[in-house]
Amino acid sequence: MVTTSGGNTVGPDGTSNSVTRGLDREILTLLRSLADGVVVGAGTLRAERIPYPSTSPLVVLSARGDIATHNLVTTADGGDDLVVITTDQGIATAKEKLAGIPHRIFISPDASPPEDLAQQIRHILGAGHLLIEGGAHLWKHLAPVTDDLWLAVVPPPLSDAEGMPEWWPRDSGDWELGSMFTDEAKMLYFHHRRLRGAPSKT
Repeated sequence: MVTTSGGNTVGPDGTSNSVTRGLDREILTLLRSLADGVVVGAGTLRAERIPYPSTSPLVVLSARGDIATHNLVTTADGGDDLVVITTDQGIATAKEKLAGIPHRIFISPDASPPEDLAQQIRHILGAGHLLIEGGAHLWKHLAPVTDDLWLAVVPPPLSDAEGMPEWWPRDSGDWELGSMFTDEAKMLYFHHRRLRGAPSKT
């Protein structure tokens, strides 16, 4: 995720676009290419244009089924494999929004525990390595079952703890800083790894 040094995941425009710079998008593209699925929340899709991954499905989670299909971006090397997970209450709206767009749709209980949700996504995709791309509500929900955190921080953070959102479980003793680097734009990049009790590859 990309954050400010205070831990905010969006900038003044209400999106991540105003806080990203430097190599951040290139690193995100690389992480997308290594993932078996890229997961976003419907709120992020309503706020930002989201390109289809080039090598894996895009998974959109929406309890209400309000899918902003106009913000789905097909790129030159991208596919159109769209998986939507919604609730019983949201499926009618989702089907209406997705009319004419290739997709697969699945039902999940509202407020499904993070373990169950991650397991369902893996089962649907037949794979295990998921990239959680955003937004903050989704990150917060899936933090307990995440074992790698790639954090891009807008300068100037002064320690490896800055930029970490307050809600991230950083004080559990389960995490270590695996690497840190910067770029010409003075963005700082942190890779935090879970040490114990980690689920497999989320």
